Amino acid sequence: MKKTISRREKVLRTALQLVASGGFQGAPIAELAAKSKVAVGTIYHHFSNKDEMVAAMYLLCKENLAEALAGALEEKATGNKKFEKVWSAFMEFASKSAVEFSFLDQYKSSPLITAAVSKSADKFDAPILKYFAEGAKSKEFAKADASQLLEFFYANAFNAARVLSRGKKKASTKDVEIYRDLTWSGLKK
Repeated sequence: MKKTISRREKVLRTALQLVASGGFQGAPIAELAAKSKVAVGTIYHHFSNKDEMVAAMYLLCKENLAEALAGALEEKATGNKKFEKVWSAFMEFASKSAVEFSFLDQYKSSPLITAAVSKSADKFDAPILKYFAEGAKSKEFAKADASQLLEFFYANAFNAARVLSRGKKKASTKDVEIYRDLTWSGLKK
C-alpha cells in the first residue's frame, strides 16, 4: 500500500528539489506552489515565511539522516568495525537521499541557520554524539569533546560524499574506504 503524504510534506519535498537544483534563491513560492500542486495560501498555512519552511526542511533532513544512522549506531560491534558501519550508513544516505544530502550540505554552513534551528536539530544528533562521547570516554577516540569529534566526522563524511558524487567516474569501494580510513585515523587516540 502506497503511503500518502500530507500537503505539508509534499511542499517540503518539492522545496528540497528546488533548493537542490537552484539554491535557496531558486525556490520562489509561486514556483513551489505550482510544482507541488498546492495553492500559495496552503504553503502560508503551514509556514509563516520562507525561512520557517527552510528550517522545517532542515529538521526533516536531519531526522532522516538520524534514522539512516540509527541501525549502525545500535550495532554491537565496537572499534573500527562499528565506525565502518556508521560511515557506510552515512554514505548510503548521501547516495540514496541525494537531494536531502545536497540540502544539508548547503544549509549547514549557510547564514540562514539560526541558533534556535540548531538547538531544535540537536535531538537528531544525540545518538551519534553519544557514540562519540562513549568512544572518547573509553579512549577509543581522541581526547576531545564529543561535539568536536562529531564535527570532525561530519566534515570528512560530507566532503567525501560530495567528492565521490561529483567524480567523473562512479566511486569505487576502494575510494570510499580511503576516505573512511583517513577519517578513522583522525578520530583515534
